Amino acid sequence: MGERLRTARKAKGLTQEDLAYKVGVTTNYLSAIERDKKLPTLQRLADLAKAVGRRPADLLGPATTPDAWLDQVLTVARTIPKGDRKLTLALLETIATRRS
Repeated sequence: MGERLRTARKAKGLTQEDLAYKVGVTTNYLSAIERDKKLPTLQRLADLAKAVGRRPADLLGPATTPDAWLDQVLTVARTIPKGDRKLTLALLETIATRRS
């Protein structure tokens, strides 16, 4: 869970200090969660997930993600306003299909 939280936090452009302040914990406690040394309560997990724009379930799972880059892209994509999503998808598809 720690790695997923760290990836989501960084994708939102938050420091540990920023996120800790948002959810009302110390930076030491947040650091321990990100290093998988402590587990948050269910309520704290929900608070952390909301602060980084994810669902609590998104933060649970293996300590390592199969593709951290894709996880970061999904975190950022969730913040794109609905009116800009079609354009964003078209841009990604263009990049993905261009010939090198």
